[in-house]
Amino acid sequence: MGEYNITSSVFPIYQMQRSQKGEYSDGYFKGTCFCTIISNMRLLISAKHVLSTTEQDVELAVFMPSLNNKVEIIKIEALRVDNKLEDFSFIIPIGKFKEFLYNSATPLEFLREKLELGANIVSYGFPLSNREINLDNSTLLTIVPMVFRGYIQGVWKDLERNNFNNIYAVSFPSLPGLSGAPLLFEKDDRLLIAGILHEHRSVGRIPINETIIDGNITERHFRSYEIGISSDYKPFIEIEKLIVEKGLEERTKRL
Repeated sequence: MGEYNITSSVFPIYQMQRSQKGEYSDGYFKGTCFCTIISNMRLLISAKHVLSTTEQDVELAVFMPSLNNKVEIIKIEALRVDNKLEDFSFIIPIGKFKEFLYNSATPLEFLREKLELGANIVSYGFPLSNREINLDNSTLLTIVPMVFRGYIQGVWKDLERNNFNNIYAVSFPSLPGLSGAPLLFEKDDRLLIAGILHEHRSVGRIPINETIIDGNITERHFRSYEIGISSDYKPFIEIEKLIVEKGLEERTKRL
């Protein structure tokens, strides 16, 4: 797999609160999101549980690394659309956030086909970033991008849960903070989005050591075997349909 620069395509999302001065103060890391173009519209996509918030006095913001190891905080101003049945949401930018996505973000294209078992894949996200920050107290803000490489371990319909109709099991775990990151696949010298990472699962136990007395196993220790779970490409097809059915392109022109 070749080398690609996707640092302007994938971003960490924080849930931010403002101080009495109106400036950002406290923040909580939610997960990862990515920019793409669907139906000629530049969108931000993530897992639904990453973009959701029930609190009235908080704002969602993306963090954009800039010069001198500093970070620019960009408020998400957007029309958010949730899928009722599956764990993904997309947001259509408006206002200053639209300027940011169109001027500073590089959209990724998506793959219109299912991956085969054993296909090589990669993901990019921020699982080691600060969970909580306090900008008033000059908390060191650590944005740690990580690249994960692996392969498709399983392809099946998800009858156990209702997160996605069709899912991939990937060979690397979807660590906390990697939810909403793109599952990427290289085709024709392009890196394309093949799915949306959204959770990890324990699928079994692996023995790691045993205690043997007089030739008999008296104690055995196990660790869980973790895999990452991703959607396939179908959410992007669903987004195309929703944009048309809800007339979202025309609605957002008026915002």
